[in-house]
Amino acid sequence: MIYIIPMEYIQRDIEPLLKTALRQFPVVGLYGPRQSGKTTLAKHLCPNFAYVNLENYPDKELAKTDPVGFFVKYPEPVIIDEVQEVPEITSQIQRRADERHLNGQYILTGSRQLDLKKTTSQTLAGRIATLWLLPLSLHELDNAGYHNDRDAQILVGCMPGMYRQDMDVSLFYQSYIDTFLKKDIMEQRMTDLSRYYAFLKMLAGRIGQLVNYSDIADGLGVSSVTIKEWISILENAHIINILQPWFPSRDKRYVKTPKVYFVDTGIACKLLDITSPDSLRSSPMLGPLFENLVVAEAFKSCAAQNQRDSLYFFRNNKGMEIDLLQQNGALLHAYEIKSGMTPNQEWKKTMLAIKSKYPTYITGEPTVIYAGESYPQFEGCCFVEFHHCWESFQKVEQSFVFHPHNPS
Repeated sequence: MIYIIPMEYIQRDIEPLLKTALRQFPVVGLYGPRQSGKTTLAKHLCPNFAYVNLENYPDKELAKTDPVGFFVKYPEPVIIDEVQEVPEITSQIQRRADERHLNGQYILTGSRQLDLKKTTSQTLAGRIATLWLLPLSLHELDNAGYHNDRDAQILVGCMPGMYRQDMDVSLFYQSYIDTFLKKDIMEQRMTDLSRYYAFLKMLAGRIGQLVNYSDIADGLGVSSVTIKEWISILENAHIINILQPWFPSRDKRYVKTPKVYFVDTGIACKLLDITSPDSLRSSPMLGPLFENLVVAEAFKSCAAQNQRDSLYFFRNNKGMEIDLLQQNGALLHAYEIKSGMTPNQEWKKTMLAIKSKYPTYITGEPTVIYAGESYPQFEGCCFVEFHHCWESFQKVEQSFVFHPHNPS
């Protein structure tokens, strides 16, 4: 049995970025998967803000039929949850923001990114800062006093709800998956939920692999086009992260197919029917799930730095592969991810070979992230215990801050 000591609030690494955005923009969009802590974070940082959830039917209808009256009931500054439920409200927000000339007046949250982009890209262009909040990072959990071992952490995952009260892990994630299917998938006019659930389980079994649309389609009896649409729905709802390949040229020798990772390993474990640390240790999915855990940490780190499009993997037609590349300006840092606990020289060979082949692009000391003790230097490579991988991903250069002055 895994025991979690509940905590009322866990400090989030994105807080400084959110505070900066509120100082600089009238509107901040805070997007991410359901139950990733968006509302909790907004209310914690802005306790004086009014609050409304547009999934609440009376408020949804008020926003639709009487937007002026809506802001009488919920005056600025205000947190508006699930804003994509009433996209027309953004026109009223635009008008009011332009009239008020005040920053930090609206926090809009939502869990479906494509709908949100459609909602905000035109009406709020130039007025909104878009931030992404993913589930808790290992760094945030460690700062809060949670330090699970490898197997427990993969199984428990990082959804904030797991750390607020005593929770049955399997029941929590089954409920999460069921809620997601009923709410987000059905709203995409999906009728064959049983087949879609089979697709989710099949995708979980292919974590860290190249996405073979045809193979998945054949296994489910649907078309490749349908599989691409279903993956798009998952990405839209922040259930999966898409890791794109990096290649130095348009040469056909490089793989150009993406990989898929789940936003949280707890979800993936439930889909794979892995319900205990013992079953995880005996599963062939231990390595891919550990890789998923670390790749998810990289996405969280980049989101907290507003560097979302800086992660890749490398693979050529000869099978040479690097699990993860992080872009820092024009350069890349290489990472291998291994679930083992003992340093192994074999783990670094491919990284060093590819770095030697592409010295113009790949820089710095290659890093192995694994389940053993950290070693800053181990024969030309850095070995990092997975709880501390956040610090490695924080090497992205800081944003330039411009301080205007009046020359007169």
